[in-house]
Amino acid sequence: MRAQATLDLLGRYKRVFAAAWQARHQLAPTARGPLERQFLPAALELQDTPPSPLPRVLIGLLVTAFAVLLLWSIFGHIDTVATATGKIIPSTRAQIIQPIETAAVRRIHVADGQTVQAGDLLVELDATAAGAEDAQAREAWATARLKAARAVSLLDGLEGAHAGNRLPTLPALDDVPASRHLAETQLLARQFAEYRTRVQAFDGEIARAQAEHAATRELVAKLDATLPIARRREADYKNLVDRAFVSQHGYLEQEQARIEIERDLAYQRAKLLELDQTIAQGRANRAAWQAEFLRGISAERTEAEQQAASLQAEVAKTENKSRLMRLTTPVAGTVQQLAIHTEGGVVTPAQQLMVIVPHDYAAEIEAVLENKDVGFVKQAQRAEIKVETFPFTRYGTIPAEVSFISNDAVADEQRGLVFPVRLKLERATLQVDERTVNLAAGMAVTAEIKTGHRRVIEYFLSPVLQTVDESLGER
Repeated sequence: MRAQATLDLLGRYKRVFAAAWQARHQLAPTARGPLERQFLPAALELQDTPPSPLPRVLIGLLVTAFAVLLLWSIFGHIDTVATATGKIIPSTRAQIIQPIETAAVRRIHVADGQTVQAGDLLVELDATAAGAEDAQAREAWATARLKAARAVSLLDGLEGAHAGNRLPTLPALDDVPASRHLAETQLLARQFAEYRTRVQAFDGEIARAQAEHAATRELVAKLDATLPIARRREADYKNLVDRAFVSQHGYLEQEQARIEIERDLAYQRAKLLELDQTIAQGRANRAAWQAEFLRGISAERTEAEQQAASLQAEVAKTENKSRLMRLTTPVAGTVQQLAIHTEGGVVTPAQQLMVIVPHDYAAEIEAVLENKDVGFVKQAQRAEIKVETFPFTRYGTIPAEVSFISNDAVADEQRGLVFPVRLKLERATLQVDERTVNLAAGMAVTAEIKTGHRRVIEYFLSPVLQTVDESLGER
């Protein structure tokens, strides 16, 4: 029953809607122009005036813009950067000029802000003490070299093919005065003469012993020849005595002669042995003295050569010390922070006298990264440098590249632990009002290092997600 009633009601509504739809053009109000509507009553004028399309257009534009922004935030990406603050430095670093020892200032050749070229003289220091040390070292070095050369020449003259027969010569040496060379040559001649004299003395003693040995040998030969005759004569006298032809006294004389010859022969033979020993001892003494003499000369040579080598290093040291009394610039640049202005004043070792800032340097950025950013920065990443002296909104930025990241943190009074980083600039100039300006060392900069990409919507969702995550984790 209820279902039938519902169906009847729906059918009635359908018929009414169909009739109204067929008569829709007849029921439409009469179209009037703006002038006609002005003469209608206010209520009818308001009723017949169509609504303005501007609100609907604005709503459509806002909805479209919101949709575009939403799509861009979802699909669009922007660069993420790590910000590091620092300053410009020369890659070759500023050259600090310092003395190596306490000295008086003789003359100052530059002024603060002056441009200098590599090798230009900056300051002359009093080199009196250094010069005296250098002269003393050179004198000792020359003496050692002369001693070594004299020993070598003497050894060559005593051990060569003409050993001891020809006076050796001392070779010429560089940086040795002629007077010193002459004195050493005379000493060489005296040593050679001493050697010759001693050797000749030994040879003379040996020659005397050899001559005596020869005479004794002749005497022994004579006695050897005479002894058989004496024995024969004694035997003959013995027969005559036995036969009583001669007296006993004559026989005794012959026996005495034979005994004397035998004793003389024994003595002379013993003397020969003694002379042999004397000759051998003389030769041994000569050889021992020669060996000792040569050993002494060899030791003198070794000691002199060692001294010469040591003194050569000392000469190089003192020469360099004297040279460093004239302070020169190692690079072309500009003199800055000149700390001395009085000639005659005293400077101390390692005192900073001035700083030379190079001209043609490849500029670098020395900056520091905070702990939160250092994990995302690596070498060869690109960066944009903003120079505080020149606003980047007007003069732009300078491209750079990360060249070094420290693995160790350093303490900063304001920011705590930070990590040093260096960036290499692609250029060291900036275009300022139609002129090119060279960037100077010490200018403060801000480096924005590109560490990656991120969707735009993440910037808006990250705080929300972080808040939700932290709030859900509370007790």
